[in-house]
Order: sequence, then C-alpha cells, then structure tokens
Amino acid sequence: MKNNKFSIKTISLISFLLTLPAQAADYGVSMKYTTNDAHAVLDNMSTQKEAFSELINQGLIKDMYIRNSEIDGKELPIIKFVISGENEEEIKSKLSTLPFHKKNFLEIENIKLLGAKWLDSTPQYENYSLTFKWIKPIKNIEFDKILGNDLQRIIALNQAGQITSSYLNTQEDEDGMVKPVYLLSIRAQNEKNAKELSKQFDAVIKGYADVDVAYLGYKIDLNKK
Repeated sequence: MKNNKFSIKTISLISFLLTLPAQAADYGVSMKYTTNDAHAVLDNMSTQKEAFSELINQGLIKDMYIRNSEIDGKELPIIKFVISGENEEEIKSKLSTLPFHKKNFLEIENIKLLGAKWLDSTPQYENYSLTFKWIKPIKNIEFDKILGNDLQRIIALNQAGQITSSYLNTQEDEDGMVKPVYLLSIRAQNEKNAKELSKQFDAVIKGYADVDVAYLGYKIDLNKK
C-alpha cells in the first residue's frame, strides 16, 4: 500500500505541474559551427562568452553542457543548453544577438520544447539525454500503473545521482488523450550505457514508449562564478 500511495502523490504532483497557466517554457538548443576559420572563432571566444553570460545572469539559461567540435582539424568547445522563452521564434531572436551568430560562426541545429523542469543536480560526468515518446495506445489503468512505476524510477535514479536534470512535457495522442512525457539528462559511460538505463523503464520494457538517446557533454555548474 505504501508504494501505491507514493505513486498517487507523484502523479498528483505532475498533474498539478501540467495544469499550470501557460508561461515561458524551457527549450533545449543544440548548435553547430558553420565556419572553417578556427582562428576567428578563438579570437572572438571571449566576446561570445561575455554575451552568453548575460543570458545566464538574466536567469534565462537553465542548463548548459559542453563538448568538443572539430573546425579545420582543431577541437573547439561548443555548447548545448536549455533556455527559457515564450516560443521558438523568441528563442531564435534572443540568440541572434550573440556575436557568433552575427558573424555567422554558429547556427541553431535543433530546438526542442522540454516543458517544466522538476529535478536538477550537477555532477561532473558526461551526460546523455533520454527523450521518451509514447508510440502506441494504452488503457488508462495500465497507463496509471506504468507512469507511477516509471516516476518512482526517475526519483530513485535522481537520489542515486544518476539524473542531472529532468523536464516534464505533454504529448497528445490521436484519440485526444494527453499524456505526460519525461525528458531526462543522465550521467553515463557511453551511449550504450545510456540506452541500457532507458530499458529500466516500464513504458519501454512493455513497448508503449520509445527513447531517443543523444550525447550532451559535461554539464556546467551555472551557479559557479
């Protein structure tokens, strides 16, 4: 009975989050270099960092990950990050003011709506994103059971330090049913390890959900000065 009560409380919390009034949401953004001039990038790196720090100081950047990208045989850092905004157009407008965008050194590779952030930590390990998506119909009773079990799994992994960020979003099916979905940032040794972790979730085990895995890099502590 104790576990069932815990599941109900967890589901109630998510229901509350998903019924909040529409506000600025969090978007995951990945970038890619569009120049072959590594020296120009390095020469302007400090200016780019200073401008991006302003977004952090304004509280718009929620998460940031760093990895290496190759330009003309040189490895240079590039970031993936989570930024708050009303919609994709507003995000693009904010980023267009940054020096690298003005000089056409970078372009947006992908923007993804993440939803509302509900778990967070910043251990110094490589991170991978797990994006869950419901792929076939499911009866309400079975759905409630699977959701409760998987949310307990998320909280357990978070307590174990395995999850570094978690976002909640919604997905509407063809029949009009709106389901909560979770997007996780986890620490893992490699992509294979990340995929194995995703197979711990009931929705995946029973074939109701699929998971996209992507490399993020090392998470940056935005509170460090």
